[in-house]
Amino acid sequence: MLRWLNIQRCRLKLRSAKAETRIEALQQSVDLKVPRLTNLLAKALRDSESRVRAAAVEGLSRVGDAHAIEHLIRALGDSDIAVRRVATDMLRAFGARVVELLVGALGDNNSTLRRTAVELLGDIGDARAIGPLIPALNDNDPGVRRSVATAIRRIDGNRAVEPLIAALVDRDNGVRQIAAKLLGDIGDCRAIEPLVRALDDSDTGVRREVVTSIRMIDGNRAVEPLIRALADRDTTVRRIAAELLGDIGDSRAIDPLIPVLYDSDPGVRQDVAIAIRKMDTARAVGPLIAALADCDSGVRQIAAQHLGDIGDSRAIDPLARMLDNTDSRVRRDTPDHRATSSFILMRELQETVAEALAKLSQSQSLSPSIRAQVDQILLEKRLAAKARSSSPHSHGSSDQAMLVSAR
Repeated sequence: MLRWLNIQRCRLKLRSAKAETRIEALQQSVDLKVPRLTNLLAKALRDSESRVRAAAVEGLSRVGDAHAIEHLIRALGDSDIAVRRVATDMLRAFGARVVELLVGALGDNNSTLRRTAVELLGDIGDARAIGPLIPALNDNDPGVRRSVATAIRRIDGNRAVEPLIAALVDRDNGVRQIAAKLLGDIGDCRAIEPLVRALDDSDTGVRREVVTSIRMIDGNRAVEPLIRALADRDTTVRRIAAELLGDIGDSRAIDPLIPVLYDSDPGVRQDVAIAIRKMDTARAVGPLIAALADCDSGVRQIAAQHLGDIGDSRAIDPLARMLDNTDSRVRRDTPDHRATSSFILMRELQETVAEALAKLSQSQSLSPSIRAQVDQILLEKRLAAKARSSSPHSHGSSDQAMLVSAR
């Protein structure tokens, strides 16, 4: 009799206007195992309050029979992300037991439900899902297709290669980008040629992923595609290509890299200078000397630094001329101008050139005048560093005062 009365109270509470009361009634209904409990909880999944729907999800997970799990899967398509998260967590705990039901949800009309089901299949990692997931790469919703590509990779990388290659020509940019990235992560050589073709993709993000993935799969086979990418219309793609060519270190790339030292973007020119230096020090000297005349101070600085590291005597005269030029410009600047960014960049360049010549002097002879200039500039650099360390709260003015006194 008492149980019957408690059940009736629960049913009355479920009609309450207060969400907290309805949540309490759901929890008590599960504890009491009221008749037709699964249907009651399923009805609560349509409640207007997301908190009530989340409580219904938790209740269904406690019931845990096949009928309850079917309703839990429906909750994966809830409009509220918090409810979907609760349903995902509850279903994940069931593991392989829910795989077939999740596969069945791949054909649902609700795209949110399909996407969440795919993500959950990836979490569970059961190989039975691979076959049904492959056709889902053609889902009409790009968000679902992206999730499918990721899920296939997580479940079985080897079986994912062919579906991911097919996804490189997907109509959605995001799907193609994810496919290119995942193929690089898997590292299967079957993907090289399709990835090379994808270098002509219309989307910049896709091409960025493609050049990186080609390098990850096979450095030797990546050289020619990466050389092609040096002419890409996107700055980032060109920079990635130059950097990766430098990492691979194949001398076939040196001649194609040299013209790119005149790229319109200074970042590309910097990366090219670094790449050439990594490949072949002897052949790098000429292009790096040419880069000393670049209009961008960052490119000139990198070129000077690498020439100092290489230690080739051919660099002495060009670096000495550059030192004369920068030194005269630094010394004729007014004290007011010395606080500006352009002066600071010029001073940094001057110091880099002096350091490069100092390195060269270890194996090559410098003229007395150049040697004196180098010693003076490096002394001034040390004095400025000492001033900064001894007076941390005063920067530009104290530094300049030290430099003036040193001169």
